[in-house]
Amino acid sequence: MKNLFTSIRTLCLVAVMCMVSANALAYDVHDGHGNINVNPEYQPCKILVVDEDVTVDNCNVIDGGVLIIKEGKTVTVTTNFVCDNSTIYVYGTLNIEQTVVNHNIDESTVYIMQGGSLVGSYDSWRSTISTDVAPATVGSIGKVDAQVPTPANSFVGWPDYYQQRIYSTDGEDFYPIAYYEDAACTRPITDLDAWKTKYSNIYHAAYDAGAAAAYADPTAPGVRMKVTKKDGKIYQFDTKEVQSVDYIEVTE
Repeated sequence: MKNLFTSIRTLCLVAVMCMVSANALAYDVHDGHGNINVNPEYQPCKILVVDEDVTVDNCNVIDGGVLIIKEGKTVTVTTNFVCDNSTIYVYGTLNIEQTVVNHNIDESTVYIMQGGSLVGSYDSWRSTISTDVAPATVGSIGKVDAQVPTPANSFVGWPDYYQQRIYSTDGEDFYPIAYYEDAACTRPITDLDAWKTKYSNIYHAAYDAGAAAAYADPTAPGVRMKVTKKDGKIYQFDTKEVQSVDYIEVTE
């Protein structure tokens, strides 16, 4: 139990470190305090994600910035709202009803996603404001290559999976808005961390169940299935190579 607890704790720490690293390189998350300012010309932040309800005096998304308001979250702007040459994705609610100075959307694109809303009036110039946008129609799909869980990486691993990505204007950074097991995006992953942990635990259990000397690190993702017949014959399959399985009732 002690070894299991230590491994789980290590896995959690590694996962947190990966999330922090990803945030630093690809996008920022609003900390819930202060104004919203997204300006890639003068800030390292190209993509800003709001994942909690916030009320700000000013919201400025300019010069190629990208603002994403997550599903179920509300951004309320009380004084000044400007979106200039930028892009906003509203999965939740953008409330600019109380703005008293500027409420302009110039040369920009605003996506009001299905279930999202934009509250308040605004001036629009050379802009596109789309409503009831289907989530699958924005961004693009990118593959995340598999990583085999081994003792060397504290059993942190995953099979190939796919991200629906919203990219920065320059195409260099992105925010993964959704995750899928398949390239066709028919099998969504609702909890990525839990999905990875479930996959990794299979390898961890195999390691714990066998002698250390007998255990060999896998060389590729996949789970091996072993079938032992009553006559003692043993058949082994790598499940990633199995195309289909049929169960047929026969007379022994």
